[in-house]
Amino acid sequence: CHQGLYAEFFPNCRRHLYLNCSHVHRNELGQYGINVRALKYNPEWETYHLDLKGPEAYDFVLSKALRLLCIEGVDGLFLDDLDPWGDCPENRARFAQLVEEVRRKAGRPVGLSLNRGASFWHRLPGIEAIVLENIGPDSAYTGSENDLVWLENMLKLNVRAARAQGVTAPIYGLKYKGQGEDADVARDYDFENGEWRD
Repeated sequence: CHQGLYAEFFPNCRRHLYLNCSHVHRNELGQYGINVRALKYNPEWETYHLDLKGPEAYDFVLSKALRLLCIEGVDGLFLDDLDPWGDCPENRARFAQLVEEVRRKAGRPVGLSLNRGASFWHRLPGIEAIVLENIGPDSAYTGSENDLVWLENMLKLNVRAARAQGVTAPIYGLKYKGQGEDADVARDYDFENGEWRD
């Protein structure tokens, strides 16, 4: 579901399209006029890491967001890979400004859902859902009781942090059985209802 609509998996996301905010796929380079010479290539995902200090990253995310919002039936964006933008105050401010510009240029309400991105939970109004992806142990998920307890404790810490920032959006946790594009979602913890969903 990474490249599709998240509405079925996370109902609170309504019809949000996936947007990676720190990487650009090699097939998109020509569309957005991005110079790859200064970018680091990730062969596993066939993507380039955007240089967040330069104007290209800002322009790419802005342009792609507006293109996605032109698709009929889409009423929001699922923002992935926000954490690199949160590394310094300057980038955090630039990304918050970027989201404001997306909403202004879209000319209509734009819902947001995020994967992690704790640095932005209190900076981006109107967040409808937060997904905490792979916040448990680095090793592959086994379904053991220890894995479940660890993941649940990590979720509780993140939820408390979010609530302390005034965030009221539903928060979900995901842990994959393995690593890579074909990894299966093993557990989805809905903290709001205090239960696991397969």
